[in-house]
Parts: sequence; structure tokens; C-alpha cells
Amino acid sequence: MPLRDFEQDNITTPVTLLLNSPGGSVTDGFFLAQYLANYSKPLNIIVPGYAASMAAVILAGGGKNPNVVRYCYPSTYALIHDGYVALSASEAKTANDIMAFNNKVDADVRDFIINNTNITAEEFDAQARHQWFLSADEMLKYNLIDKIYGRDA
Repeated sequence: MPLRDFEQDNITTPVTLLLNSPGGSVTDGFFLAQYLANYSKPLNIIVPGYAASMAAVILAGGGKNPNVVRYCYPSTYALIHDGYVALSASEAKTANDIMAFNNKVDADVRDFIINNTNITAEEFDAQARHQWFLSADEMLKYNLIDKIYGRDA
């Protein structure tokens, strides 16, 4: 993984990560959010357009890490929502197992967002069944980004 390589070299110049994504699989991307929460070298994350779904979770990963600075533009937005699942199971018990796993993943993501942003449990839970679109100003308010180009940067 390139970020790990950058973290292990002797260079102290910040790395810049461009994050502009409609999201993706939580099981494929959650590790990156957790990795960013503990990244040990200077890292700038720039969101030029949007950080939706899993990308918003990844962006939240830098929220409490003093090595990470997250930027966006005034027109940037984020989207937070609960997970999607499509089931095709031959037995009801299998479908129940899949749903139990997905409920656990949703709970893990919820806790991660709450622990790494300024979003409270009450605010998150109030939006849990909705597509929660956040403007750049709301992203700043909730600590999904640190600076808005043209205003703070």
C-alpha cells in the first residue's frame, strides 16, 4: 500500500491524497479509514468534489489525527448513510446471518464516525435511515474536514 510505503520512508514532506469518490464497499474500505486514524506522518487529504458513503467514512478517519489535514472546496459535499445489502440466500437462517453481520458492520461504522468527528450519537441516529448530505460548511462543523479552500486555506 503506497501510504504505508510513504509512512516508512525518511521523508517528512506531507503526502497529499485526493479523495473524490461515490464510495464503495465498507468491507473493502474500512481498513483505510482506520489506518488514517493512526497515520504517523503529515498527510493532506483534498476532496475536490464529493466524499460519499465509504469515502465519507475514510474522510472521518483523519478527524482526530493531528498528522492529517483535510481540505475541500465550498461546493464539496459528503454523504453519510447506513449500509446497503442485497440478499440472495437459499435459507432464512443464512439471510439472518448476513443481516446480523451487516448490522454489526453498520454499528462499527456508526461508532467510528461518532468517535472521529463532532457528530453526536443523537445526530447520527436521527439521520440513520436517511441519505444525509452534508455541505462543505456542515463538513467543517462536524469535523469531516479541517479547511475549506478560499476561506480557511
